[in-house]
Amino acid sequence: MLELNAGVADVGSGREIKRQITFFATGMLVVFSAVAVMAMLVACFGVANLVVASIEARRFEFGVLRAVGATRGLLIRLVLAETLLVAITSCVLGTLMGMQGSYAGQRLYALLLGLALELRPPWLAIAAGWAIVALLTLAAAYPAIWRLGRTSPRALLSATKG
Repeated sequence: MLELNAGVADVGSGREIKRQITFFATGMLVVFSAVAVMAMLVACFGVANLVVASIEARRFEFGVLRAVGATRGLLIRLVLAETLLVAITSCVLGTLMGMQGSYAGQRLYALLLGLALELRPPWLAIAAGWAIVALLTLAAAYPAIWRLGRTSPRALLSATKG
């Protein structure tokens, strides 16, 4: 390939320009994806924190349940169900907010640039995201739930009320 060594004016061929645009666009997508994954991790640990606070606030109630015959498995399933409900709610709200953002972007492109775009959600990617969020949330909350299952009814009943 012929190089002119003209500095800024040396732009190369159309293929070279396309390759550079693809390279930078791919890099931007990787950065945006990494930010999204980190945000999901932070949110999952926030939910785990919520689960820990919920368990600590209801230790006496869990002790009463254990004293009247509830098994350890029942308490674990109860807290797991609560955690899963929080994860599902966050998935639904996040998906709806993403679709609303996509719709707003469509309207913006239509009004500013005259581009008529249509909303086509990637359902497989959305389902994969939901599964990842649910698994990360359950994994983050697992230590607190495991510790609740290992605690004796007497220790749970000795917790202060409120």
